[in-house]
Amino acid sequence: MGKLKLEPFDDGSDFNQLADRLRRDVAAIVLRLQEDVLYSALSPTEQIECVLAGITTGLVGVCFAQVHDDGRGEVMKAIKAYLPHARAQVEGIMSPSRSAK
Repeated sequence: MGKLKLEPFDDGSDFNQLADRLRRDVAAIVLRLQEDVLYSALSPTEQIECVLAGITTGLVGVCFAQVHDDGRGEVMKAIKAYLPHARAQVEGIMSPSRSAK
């Protein structure tokens, strides 16, 4: 699969522009869910679990579709390895100093 891109966000990078578009699209999907009667009836914990189940299953499925069966283990390792970086990205996006700008 190759080495993961775990670099700071660069809005001039095509890779980062596409990744940011995907992030925004996923956020928009979940925001639309909040208007769904079925989703609203779930407890806050169930809502989080529902989002996790849907997004992670979709993520794994889309990635698996792009590799041969023997590459699936590497995909799972990459997802696991990327999670701390994703957290750091989100914490940067959600930081009070950034939202004050």
